[in-house]
Amino acid sequence: MMIYGNTPEDIKKGIMKYFWRTLASFCKLLEILIEVVIYILAKIKDGINFVRDWLEEREYLNFKKKN
Repeated sequence: MMIYGNTPEDIKKGIMKYFWRTLASFCKLLEILIEVVIYILAKIKDGINFVRDWLEEREYLNFKKKN
């Protein structure tokens, strides 16, 4: 009768496999978070540029009406 069990090498391989999976998942999560932050900052910048352009246009139109 033969008893099958995990050898120390098998245990080490299993631990390393879960370690690398966890590290890969962490890196993927970090990448997604950075992408979301960049997207939000780009939308904020677009909004600020829109407001600035709108204000400049109003100032120009008001200037034209005075002359």
